[in-house]
Amino acid sequence: MTYETAFTFLGSVSDDISSLNPRERIIFGASTVREADYSFLIESRKRFLHEARKLPLLLVSSKKKVLPDYLPTLVDKKATLFWHGAIPGLTDKKNAFRFDLDFSSPYAGVALRFGELASWTSAASENAQA
Repeated sequence: MTYETAFTFLGSVSDDISSLNPRERIIFGASTVREADYSFLIESRKRFLHEARKLPLLLVSSKKKVLPDYLPTLVDKKATLFWHGAIPGLTDKKNAFRFDLDFSSPYAGVALRFGELASWTSAASENAQA
């Protein structure tokens, strides 16, 4: 595996949630951070198909245990979500694919970056033409 092949851009994957491989790859893509009463919601722009409906990926972070600590500064701003290790599952309400982080694993985690990043392949192509 190389540095470039270690990453999977959500914008270039199929609508089948099982096509992601977050235990072996770092998944990244556009997301939105919203604030709820007792938590922060990180929702992917990419939607995945379930029973003829397209549903987002959703990570919920309790305000008591804010992860990462800069999360409140990204509320209502465009961001890029990076995650590794957690397998998304359908919520009980069947309105999203939610994933939780395994804090016992030193190899699982999440990071957010202000702004939206595209895949490196497209960025490299644009730079090559400039």
